Amino acid sequence: MTDAAWALFDNDDGDGDDADSFSGVSGVSAASRHNSIPLPWPSGVPLWLWPSISSSARGCRSSSSQDATSVRLLLMEEAEDVLPAACAWLESDGLGDVARAVHASVVRFGENGDNDDDDDDDGDINADECASSDALSALARGGNEQGTSAAGQHWQLAVAFPALFAAHRLVVRGKGNDAERALQLADRCEVLGTSLRAHRAVVALAESALPDESDTGADDNDMFPERLPVTDPTADEHPRLDRIPEQSDAMSVAAFHNRTQTSDRPFVLRGATFAKAEASTAPLVNLTRLRGGAIGARVVPVELGQKEGEQGGSTTMTLRELVDNYLVPSIHADSAVVNSPENGATRPPDVPPDSHRVAYLAQHALFAQCPLLARGLEAPPYVGVHLVKSVNAWIGTRHTVTALHSDADDNLLVQLRGFKYVVLFAPHEAPNLYAGVHPRAASAGDDGAGVGMFSPVRVEKYDADVHANFAQARGQHAVLGPGDALYIPRGWFHYVRSMSTSISLNYWWM
Repeated sequence: MTDAAWALFDNDDGDGDDADSFSGVSGVSAASRHNSIPLPWPSGVPLWLWPSISSSARGCRSSSSQDATSVRLLLMEEAEDVLPAACAWLESDGLGDVARAVHASVVRFGENGDNDDDDDDDGDINADECASSDALSALARGGNEQGTSAAGQHWQLAVAFPALFAAHRLVVRGKGNDAERALQLADRCEVLGTSLRAHRAVVALAESALPDESDTGADDNDMFPERLPVTDPTADEHPRLDRIPEQSDAMSVAAFHNRTQTSDRPFVLRGATFAKAEASTAPLVNLTRLRGGAIGARVVPVELGQKEGEQGGSTTMTLRELVDNYLVPSIHADSAVVNSPENGATRPPDVPPDSHRVAYLAQHALFAQCPLLARGLEAPPYVGVHLVKSVNAWIGTRHTVTALHSDADDNLLVQLRGFKYVVLFAPHEAPNLYAGVHPRAASAGDDGAGVGMFSPVRVEKYDADVHANFAQARGQHAVLGPGDALYIPRGWFHYVRSMSTSISLNYWWM
């Protein structure tokens, strides 16, 4: 799980399953650090041409042997620069076995990393994978100084380099699904937030051995719901909530800028053309393309909900696994709800409405990790006059929930597919929301000034005995559908629930 998306899993929501996440640290999640530097934003430019994903992120898609040799030399050069200190730290922390395994990976790779005819190639790959996995397991168990930033960097390097060595060997060997395995190993760096030149080079090398995406078009699995089930509850039941004001997509950039600079009030943009994506051809919103080729092989962090008797938590999986095992069943469940007898259907649904499992790719810098996914999408023109801090993807099933929190930056939440229900509260309502620094931030010595605040109140099912003052809080709410966007001023508390399978983007700017 990212630093910025703390999961709050429980089973008291009344609908059987959920995945709650807190996204209160804008722009500094572990998987997003390399994409959190303020960037000039050229409005109207397709996402795949943004400066944030230019040369260093896109890499060079070529598969010549000279490229493989150059990448190997870069790997060795960077390893020799940073690994000695990392291994020394591991030794001092009582992890000599891990340090020696990492060092052995460096030696093996230096001796025969380019040899795709080596009879011991399988053994070398397996040894490198084991060294990376052992370091990752030790990281999970925790060392004596794991919490310090310097220690965290040493851990990441010990995990990353053996994985990158194995990935390089796999691409050079080029058998079967070697290139996909290579991408999945390289993505260990992405998930941990490790910033290495060699990582980007290995990813580009592996991508060059795979098609960008599936060459097939949309199919039945890409049919995101276009209307809401009438039985889905909304905050109409909560009289203290007013509707968020709305604007049309005809709002000019100048008018948007003037409004956001002179007022700290949220508003919804209905039918925003930049939020509609280009038909169903954009890989991000076409599940067939999202699961295919080099895109589908990418490994991403996913938060899992739970049903009674099941285990929730966080994990990693490929985009292909996310689509096949979670999003497609959720879309079928969406259809079952929309076409249920309660909504006027003449026959019962083929799939029970809550038969899917809950999963959420939450607050992830997906375009920085996989720039191919930005094709077919345009940058919102309204943020063109600002310095963009980060861009995050939110892809999940029905019933995902982002807990009530505030952010330290202005935010534009763009709904590309599906429906989300949003509740907002002004900053002055913080006492009624029992808001404060998130416990994890407080334990790390963070006063929360730069990351926003967290509320423990469960908005749609709060405990009146524990949070009695919440009944006094007045807020605003809205349902966002495909093509809608919501401006959330900095400091405003927001709660978000997915009413269907959903794909969203959010943009933080300074």
